[in-house]
Amino acid sequence: MPSWDYMDVPVQLNLLEAGCQPWNFKVVAASGQRFAYCASESVYVYERSLSTGQYNLQSIIVEHTKRITYLCWHPADEDVISTGARDGSIVIWDVGKQTIIKKLHDIGNIPVAACFFGEQLLIATETSLLCWRYTEESKVTTRKEYNVSFNSPITALDLSKGSSRKVLVGHRDGTVSLIIPGKRPRKHIIISVEDGDGDGASRYKVIDLQFDLHSTDYALVISYKAELVLISTESMTVMGWYNLPSKAAHVQTIAWVPDASGLFVTGDLESGILRLWNVAKYEPLRSYKVKSTGFFAMAVIRKSNKTTNLSPTSAALCAYLACTFGDGGVGLYDLELEKWLFLREKGHVETVFDCKFSPFSCHRLATASYDGTVKVWDTSGAQFVCESSSPGNEGKLYQISWAPRDLNCIAVASSHHGVFVWNVASGRITSRYLEHGQDVCVYTVCWNQIHTSKILSGGEDNLAIVRDVDGSNVLKFKHSSAVFGCQWSPSNQNLFATGSQDGKVRIFHVPSNRQDSAVLHDPIKVFSGHTAKAFHIKWSPLREGFLASGSDDTCLRVWSYGDDKCMQVLRGHTSNVRGVCWSPEIAYLLYSGSWDYTIICWDIRTGTQLARINEHSGDIYGLSIHKDQPFILASSSRDSTVRLWSTHQVVGLLPLKILAKLPWMEIVASSKVAMSKEALPLLCGQLSSEIRNRRSELKELDEPAITRFHELFQYGIGVSNLFNLTKVILKKPESSLPPSYSKGIVHMKHLAGYKRSEANELEMAIQSYTGGQIGAPSKQERIQRLAESYLKLGNIEKYCNLMIENEEWERALSVAPAVSEKFWRSLLDRYTLHLHSSHPSQLLPFITAQRDPLTLVQYHLRSGANQDALLAAVAGMKDKAYHRSQSPDESLDNSKLILETAYQVAMSHVEAGQPILAACTYLSSDMLEEAISTLIRCNLLELAFSLSCSLGSFDGFKKTIVERLALRCERLAQPELAIKFLSKVEGSEEALVKLYIRNSGKESSGLEKVRDHLLLPSRVQTSHRVAKIRKLFLSANQVEGLNNGLEILTDLLRREDFSLTDEVISVLQYCQSVPSDDLIKHPVQLFDLLTMSCYLGGLQAIHLGYDCIVSFLLNLTVKRLNLANSSFPLTAKDVTVEADAWEHRNRNQGDDLSRLYQRASLTASNTSDSLYGEMYPTGSALPSYSDKRRISFITGRSIKGRVYILEDSTSALSGAEAIMWATVNPFSPISCGQSVALANKINPF
Repeated sequence: MPSWDYMDVPVQLNLLEAGCQPWNFKVVAASGQRFAYCASESVYVYERSLSTGQYNLQSIIVEHTKRITYLCWHPADEDVISTGARDGSIVIWDVGKQTIIKKLHDIGNIPVAACFFGEQLLIATETSLLCWRYTEESKVTTRKEYNVSFNSPITALDLSKGSSRKVLVGHRDGTVSLIIPGKRPRKHIIISVEDGDGDGASRYKVIDLQFDLHSTDYALVISYKAELVLISTESMTVMGWYNLPSKAAHVQTIAWVPDASGLFVTGDLESGILRLWNVAKYEPLRSYKVKSTGFFAMAVIRKSNKTTNLSPTSAALCAYLACTFGDGGVGLYDLELEKWLFLREKGHVETVFDCKFSPFSCHRLATASYDGTVKVWDTSGAQFVCESSSPGNEGKLYQISWAPRDLNCIAVASSHHGVFVWNVASGRITSRYLEHGQDVCVYTVCWNQIHTSKILSGGEDNLAIVRDVDGSNVLKFKHSSAVFGCQWSPSNQNLFATGSQDGKVRIFHVPSNRQDSAVLHDPIKVFSGHTAKAFHIKWSPLREGFLASGSDDTCLRVWSYGDDKCMQVLRGHTSNVRGVCWSPEIAYLLYSGSWDYTIICWDIRTGTQLARINEHSGDIYGLSIHKDQPFILASSSRDSTVRLWSTHQVVGLLPLKILAKLPWMEIVASSKVAMSKEALPLLCGQLSSEIRNRRSELKELDEPAITRFHELFQYGIGVSNLFNLTKVILKKPESSLPPSYSKGIVHMKHLAGYKRSEANELEMAIQSYTGGQIGAPSKQERIQRLAESYLKLGNIEKYCNLMIENEEWERALSVAPAVSEKFWRSLLDRYTLHLHSSHPSQLLPFITAQRDPLTLVQYHLRSGANQDALLAAVAGMKDKAYHRSQSPDESLDNSKLILETAYQVAMSHVEAGQPILAACTYLSSDMLEEAISTLIRCNLLELAFSLSCSLGSFDGFKKTIVERLALRCERLAQPELAIKFLSKVEGSEEALVKLYIRNSGKESSGLEKVRDHLLLPSRVQTSHRVAKIRKLFLSANQVEGLNNGLEILTDLLRREDFSLTDEVISVLQYCQSVPSDDLIKHPVQLFDLLTMSCYLGGLQAIHLGYDCIVSFLLNLTVKRLNLANSSFPLTAKDVTVEADAWEHRNRNQGDDLSRLYQRASLTASNTSDSLYGEMYPTGSALPSYSDKRRISFITGRSIKGRVYILEDSTSALSGAEAIMWATVNPFSPISCGQSVALANKINPF
């Protein structure tokens, strides 16, 4: 077992998925309700949620050690896919279970493409076709019918549907070959088209070919940057060439539309233009500009739910397109609605070497990659949003450094083009420094945050170089080998440190007077100790003169500049250490990332590991923390992903102390005090000091200070948003709301107002638009955004005029009658004077014009536009702009629609593992109880406690919250703090009794006072039996209390009318609270108690809506009853009947199920309780890589999000399962399944 426990491990908050690779063409596939795409060495699988209809990331499968070359789906089995890679490996996957069905390690060549037929896989390498009967054989074979030699390498492959098994092969020389089993192959048929100059045939490699889905006689073929043709597979002749608007346009990818015979779509190579074709017509039926960058690959998914269609053509287009793009973007396009269901833009397609938060904005994260681009991301929402991307083509980009303050520039170290400065706002490279030499690799760069004109860099030329931003005052600092890391001192503008190939860490001082650039300056100090190259160097922001270095010797060293020595050696990684990052609030806390794929959180005082993160599937290079979000860690990796982590768990006691309002000295201290080896975690950074100084006149923390600390700890995405909404509900002045409030989830009373403000800003931007900025939206795009804003506000006349300005006449005309007939006719007259070939009308204007808020809400929800759905519900036709026919004093009550919409939006956030955003959604609609219960169900107890205290009148919730907070305190060995929490809420006597029983035998003055208080006559009404048992336990007569408790439970269970009552639960929990060491001394009672805990735990799970653990608990009860004789009043047969009734509850609502529900006290009022239902902790929707996944001990399914490891160090529960299990049964599932006397307990709170 590790030295830390489940709750100490940081939680993953967000994931920037790797972009789709742009090297191989067969990299996206779809089947049923799933689609998948290939990153460099992993496959991302998305699946449609049955409850929300959205496509969410389901799994990331990884096995190959080299770049993946193809992906294909089994046409008859939605769970089976195959991938191949440049290492010659072939894998057959079960994507539902994320398991490997079969693997070939090396077929002797690189696979290019593959197709399933039955239980066989047809594999194309560049030179041959191979077959693999993967259910029976352990190697590929060359079948006679496919043993064909080719004169040109294979580039594409397709297999016809049905029994004919025609095989069509595309080649690098632009020819195609046809193979039909039993017939002579037809090889290298030339597919040509006369070019415009009449120079004859021009041939380019075939990049894709696909048989018609409804006929094996025809196929489409694309040649790279050449023609798109239809061929006959009977005569192997070209039936027709499809004409694009210009020679500059080229088709990159094709897909047949499954439910529309003869229809297919293409994506352009150079631009994001999607075209719809009829096979019989050689001009496109429609063209859609859906993205600014070109397509790379696509696959079609049938839609399971058709919406209201506008025409027979749109009915035939009831499908989604899974699209990938040349910039790494991935999206799902709705052909029927002509809009994106989702679009993940510009993900990195190669190793992300560095990530850095902007010093001016804690939500802006810059990343640099092997793919030659720097990208800037907004990390404040549920998804990473790409704000800007550098032009690219700069070679490998190893490190980045933001300019200080708000200059909005980034310095970049590159492999071939020196150091350059990229202006994020303009999108241009504004400076380039080549002092290291042309084509010399520069590994590291750092912008001086004090002396803002100085930029430091180091490279393979054995130099560290300092220059001014304008390129002047160049100073060179010599090393004996390549320089891999550098950083300026945060407290001395003339001091910097470097790490180099020789393993040494050097400290240099920059002379203040002007120097000759040819002079090589020596270090003022050299630290030796590493036995391999020293890489990143980081100065501590809290301990002056402390710096840490990571090395290829797998160690980190902490050095003291003032003491001239190594203070600590940190050992724990098993490979090269790359990422290094200090906490800006905890003086002893250091993070490191390694080529062993892990991130370790260190206590440098003792050299111990506080936690280990093991979620990346590649070398970890970049780590970053912003001082204003000191417990949000960003990491980047060779797996091409960027991840955000909440790390407050490693100082789990601090948030509890703050909630309990302990004295300031136990929360905030100087860095010297915080570094004391005896000290518990203490905050000592800039942010906590500011909070302390602002409230210096207070003896204890008040609610504003606690709120600021919540924002400091950042338990998840949306914490600040949550408390801003709380201000609105408490009717605080709007001036107290920060500007960022309008960018998040806003209260329903502000929705329309903020949308109007946004429209006004867009209108002003259009009027002042001058154009020309790289990466800036065009005027047409600005007008489109403005028009959509007015449309959402219901101002259809303004929408029409803007659409006309944007040359979208037909879209304006289609909704103009909703304004007036006169207005429509005036537009029609103008339209006839301005003949225009328009785009087809889109669905949104028509729905808006229908004046049906419910339909509009459903449209937005189906499209994933949650905020727009809420806006539509709130607007609810009350605005005159929506309802011209409604009298001014007439109003409609849309409260029910608002609540239903808010619920659906919140549930989509919950399913996405973002419960704080779900709580924000509820608060935005004044659903306070639902907001607090969501935080409780997701185990965000600190936020739930503060919210319930701020909003008041939620005593029932507070009781639940403090009981769980008390358990958290006990887990951290702080029973006195647990008592403090329980004493805050009336009616917590029961919880105090259980606390005392659990800690009986421990010396504690607080516990003795609790016991003395509890022995006094209680004001809380309880049954005589409960009072008697309580007195026995409080009098330290545990054996008698345990025996009496089990007798009471046995007698109650024998009753025909037994049901789960407060009395039953109280007696059971008293018995369960007896310490494990005491229970194992009484094996007979322990056996009966475990059996009771399983059965009654199952009933409690039914009562609370914890459906996923019910069957396991009831089946464990059966197992225990079969293990040995027991006094348990039910037989194994009785419980088996109940377990079967539960298992088949959706198909059979018989007497057995009714009896089970009655025993569990399950009623309609119970199921409508806001705390009813399963848990969804933060990050529970983010999957692990297939090679790191854990299987649930309870359900057998792959675990997403946080994992709770059981006592055997192997078995695991998901975080949600662990919380639900511990709520109804504190004993470990492993202990409950054993016949021997085990009493291991779990505490995941």
